[in-house]
Amino acid sequence: MILKITKFKKTLLLVLEHVDWQKTIQNILNFGIKSLYVIIQKQEKSKSAITTYENVPESIIQFSKIAKIHSINECELEQYPEKEGFNFLKKYSEKVLNNKEMLGMYFIKNDINL
Repeated sequence: MILKITKFKKTLLLVLEHVDWQKTIQNILNFGIKSLYVIIQKQEKSKSAITTYENVPESIIQFSKIAKIHSINECELEQYPEKEGFNFLKKYSEKVLNNKEMLGMYFIKNDINL
């Protein structure tokens, strides 16, 4: 997970498949942020969440053995910030290696004038 909170109250969050994303987002919203950009990785259900390649660090190998990976429901994720007073503005998609896709969703607090 990557988290950056600036004086402008903007947040970028990379949600990994082994965290409780609802708790993660709620904790971030508690900071009083004004905008939120969430990124998730989409992939085929049969694929491992951890892509192996040559020279994988031992820590990653060990983590992949114990991580409890679960798919993140895109619709639930899109609706969650809306329940907390955010408007969904835009969705971005980018194909990446190993037939995976990075999906970004941008939200802004209801009280912000565009």
